Amino acid sequence: MDNNLRSVCDYLDQWGADTGAGLRRVLDDKKFYYKLLLEFSQDDALRKLENAIDNSEWKTAFAIAHDLKGAALSLGLLPLSRTISDVVEDLRTDVRPTLTDDLGKFQTEWQSYQKIIQSWTAMPTEEGDGNDMITPQKLVIPDFCHDLPVIYVIYRIVLKPDTSVPEDLCFLEMSDAYCRLIGRERKMLVGRTRSEIFGSLDASWIEYASRASVYRRKSSSHYFDRLTDRWYNLTVAPIGIPGCSVFSFQPVEDTQSDRQALLRNQNTDKLIIQICRTLDMDRDYSRAMNRVLEELSQVIHPDRIYIVEKKGPLIRNTFEWCAPGVEPLLKKLGSKVNPEVSRGWGIENGSPHLSMVEDIEELRDRFPVNYQILKKEGIRNMVSVPFYSGGEMIGLMGIHNFTPSETVDVQKVLQNVAFFISVKVSNHLLHERLEDLKKHDEATGAKNREAMLLCIQNIQNGDQAVGVVYCNLNSMKEINDREGFTGGDEVLKKTVEILSDTFGRQNVYRIGGDEFLVLVSGKSEEAIHDMVSSFRELQTDPGTPSMAVGSYWVSHGSEVKRGIRQADRAMQEEKKLYHMRHRE
Repeated sequence: MDNNLRSVCDYLDQWGADTGAGLRRVLDDKKFYYKLLLEFSQDDALRKLENAIDNSEWKTAFAIAHDLKGAALSLGLLPLSRTISDVVEDLRTDVRPTLTDDLGKFQTEWQSYQKIIQSWTAMPTEEGDGNDMITPQKLVIPDFCHDLPVIYVIYRIVLKPDTSVPEDLCFLEMSDAYCRLIGRERKMLVGRTRSEIFGSLDASWIEYASRASVYRRKSSSHYFDRLTDRWYNLTVAPIGIPGCSVFSFQPVEDTQSDRQALLRNQNTDKLIIQICRTLDMDRDYSRAMNRVLEELSQVIHPDRIYIVEKKGPLIRNTFEWCAPGVEPLLKKLGSKVNPEVSRGWGIENGSPHLSMVEDIEELRDRFPVNYQILKKEGIRNMVSVPFYSGGEMIGLMGIHNFTPSETVDVQKVLQNVAFFISVKVSNHLLHERLEDLKKHDEATGAKNREAMLLCIQNIQNGDQAVGVVYCNLNSMKEINDREGFTGGDEVLKKTVEILSDTFGRQNVYRIGGDEFLVLVSGKSEEAIHDMVSSFRELQTDPGTPSMAVGSYWVSHGSEVKRGIRQADRAMQEEKKLYHMRHRE
């Protein structure tokens, strides 16, 4: 990963990025930074921005452009942040004479960014080394021995224009045996797509190719060729060429039992692909998870099936499907996981693989607490399927009272689906972390102005009382002149720490160079007064940065903006007194 990241960063910096700043934003977490670069390169925000502008949805376009600007700046992608900043300013006004030109400049830089990421994505070896770097100079098709009887073909994924969505497969190379199988010459195939040759393309083949070229995973399935009227074992595997994979075909005997087994396996593969497509195509995280549960329930017919995310001792983002008449279980358990129950689920110190309990009585002696809970719910059998990311368990899928299926291999479905669900969950967590970074000030760690505006909007929609504290550092210019900007940054950090100790870090916002705002909801006027008094007492400590402070309390969230104005006025008055005293 380090070699790969260095290569990506070198080319991004040559393009004009500041990857050093991007790495510092994520505390030099190289693996996380690399994932963010990949994730951002696949974001469809540009398409949404273009659609919003085309439909004159200016508020939506402004919000999307503003988010893009924040993400690009957080990652150190200066060519993107610079050009999208011009778009943001265009959208901020009612007159937009330069919008088309500025959007075109951003589109050009976005395409450059995607090309860098796509050209320098690491392709791990079959053993999963992950450090070999595939450069453009290495993109050479090997000289295969065409006379071997092996039936194989190498495909390259073809993406939809200006997207990262695969839509077809292009022939790169194939064996003579494959040419004979489909009755075509090599020269008629190389460089053309399957849709051009056959008129249509089974979507499952794109799924197999994506799984191999993107996730570096083999797939095994069964394929019935209508030209030869025969079944084949189909294996799709990754190769050392970006975006490419090899499909190989092995003929199988055509007995009745083989037909039944092949049909079962084919149904299994179709279900896996259907669920993978749901996870890939539906960008609404909650809706995608609930749809997966619905699709699984139609095959294994359980009483209950659920997905949970795990964060420390807590579970969150719980998704649960229940058969008619079956009461949801997760609502009863709450968000805190009972250690005994979690061990029974396999969450703590459990097997890293699928765990199936065919008879709940097996848990009576090993996990008595879990047994009593499940027995009370009428659970007869259960399956636990953990999800992992980077070796760490991030969630689990559970199934209660399932019915064995003769049409699909349930165990194979669950094991394969678990991998793709874990990818979905992992990407969701990465997105959450990136969103969190966008709402925090880089220098101090306090929440930034964007987070403040969102907080104010939420407060206005509520009915709680709000305490407002407005702070401005005194003599910040003198501090910077005397100690330099590094010394100034230390003063800002200390200010945030002091504010956080008194009012709670989650309530502290840096809204300007040396200005801070505190918003505390749900406290009485007396409680806010006591907190401000405690904070003022700290001002007598010589080691505490000097600041002007104004505060105000409002009884209802709808008045929060008035409270901010009043706190600002009080702070300004105190600021004047400070300057008058220091002039004397």
